[in-house]
Amino acid sequence: MLDKHSLTSVFDNNAEAYHKYRPKCPVYILDKLRSASAPSTEARILEIGCGTGQLTTDIAKWQHPIVAIEKGTQLAALAAVNTRTFPQVQVITASFEDWPGVEEGFDLVVACQSFHWIEDSIGIQKVYDHLKPNGCFALIWHLDTSQKTPFWQKSSPIYRSFFPNSSSHKPLTSQADKYHQLLTESKLFKNLQRYEYPWEITYNKAAYLGLLSTFSLQGSLPLPMQQKFFHEIGSLIEKEGGSVTRYQNSVMLVVEKAVA
Repeated sequence: MLDKHSLTSVFDNNAEAYHKYRPKCPVYILDKLRSASAPSTEARILEIGCGTGQLTTDIAKWQHPIVAIEKGTQLAALAAVNTRTFPQVQVITASFEDWPGVEEGFDLVVACQSFHWIEDSIGIQKVYDHLKPNGCFALIWHLDTSQKTPFWQKSSPIYRSFFPNSSSHKPLTSQADKYHQLLTESKLFKNLQRYEYPWEITYNKAAYLGLLSTFSLQGSLPLPMQQKFFHEIGSLIEKEGGSVTRYQNSVMLVVEKAVA
């Protein structure tokens, strides 16, 4: 199994594909994030693990100062390019664990598809430390709910062939539920709100294979095995009519900082 440094390299080396094929956050979640966190005119926002800046550019339209942290150098560079029309956005190449922060603090801290890569005991405390009194912390995941579709069932033997030990790979659903419990039980935060939004997206063969190339499981394969894996999945897509519909459920947890 790859360590966190190697996994970062998997994502970072596929920065262009990540930006092109990973779906953006649904408008419903963005609207709920804004209404639940209710940022004031002067609010400062911190984004943890901004990737290529997909969510960053959407939040930047709110016209608040944003500090976006990204560990991957290529991902961060692309995020800086993608947010260049928003002068209030600062992209910093660093791991959240090592980043010293700023004195001003933040009114909202948000992490989409990223916080589960951080040791929870370290990450939760550090978010608390960076938040202003009554600030909000939002965690977002896009969870795949396609397990009962015909394509999923037909592709499962291919996955078992290439990833015989993938049962140890924790699905994001377990991460969302884990943080729901951790934040509910934490004395650092209060008033947890949970939002869910089911949606779907259909990919042609090229786009679906591009999407798969951005995932840590597929990216961990040696190149010859990657090519064989994508060939077999591509052949299945062709047999199934040339497209794949992927069903998602976006989950967002929003909590407030508890001030003693």
